[in-house]
Amino acid sequence: RLETLFHRLEQQSRRLSFSSLRADAVSEQFAGLLVVSGQRQATLAPEAGSQRLRDLINKNLTEEAVLHAVRLLAEAGIRDLKLYFMMGLPTEEMEDVEAIATLAAKVVGVLEEAGRKRGSLGRVVVSVSTFVPKPWTPFQWVAQEGKKNLQKRRNVLKKLCASLSNVALRLDSLREARVQAVLARGGRELAQVMVESAGHGGRFLRLLSRYGLSAERYLGARGMDEELPWSVVGHPLKVDFLKMEGIRGMHKGLNSPPCRLGGCSRCGACDHG
Repeated sequence: RLETLFHRLEQQSRRLSFSSLRADAVSEQFAGLLVVSGQRQATLAPEAGSQRLRDLINKNLTEEAVLHAVRLLAEAGIRDLKLYFMMGLPTEEMEDVEAIATLAAKVVGVLEEAGRKRGSLGRVVVSVSTFVPKPWTPFQWVAQEGKKNLQKRRNVLKKLCASLSNVALRLDSLREARVQAVLARGGRELAQVMVESAGHGGRFLRLLSRYGLSAERYLGARGMDEELPWSVVGHPLKVDFLKMEGIRGMHKGLNSPPCRLGGCSRCGACDHG
């Protein structure tokens, strides 16, 4: 009922903005409401350039849906777009990275087509974040991609995006992504490191060795039967469900069915007992 809410807020002279939009939920009416609300830029999150990786992370989003959303937004009057992607997803290959630039080029083409009609061309910002495996997800056991491989892929993407007109590439900090991974996958042994590095974020990774630790200990793959530091935290999600979802995506390339609220105990998140 978002469009109804939008109309009511518009009647009260209020404006609405969104951090990002789901591409397959953008309609002609919704795009028009965004423009009425004063928006001239919108953000879509394909997450991955290739269909294979979008399927792997269960995004359930096709390239056609992304381009259709771009066309609706552009024709409604949205001038600039930001696209969010992740790099370093499990099983990622260089062709998946190249697919980011390919999709960006197609988005630019749609924007330019609409821009020529109104006499002004828009810009696409490609924002890429490094994938960080997080606890209580199907990828909590996988390794974070190595710094050397990530840098190589970033260099390729920089070169490809530099050849595209009206495209700006924004990359995150590899060091900060490594810090995130260590913090996400660490245990109580990190407590003193965190205390000592408080207010001095740049020292965190360097301080690990002082306590006999290394970043690689946290960035590598974990065994599926290994006792994980966060296992002590009560959580409704079933570990076996997470394992099954990881296998479904990484090894079978299958999407998962949507959540069925009511009477389902498949993942354990809902308590219907």
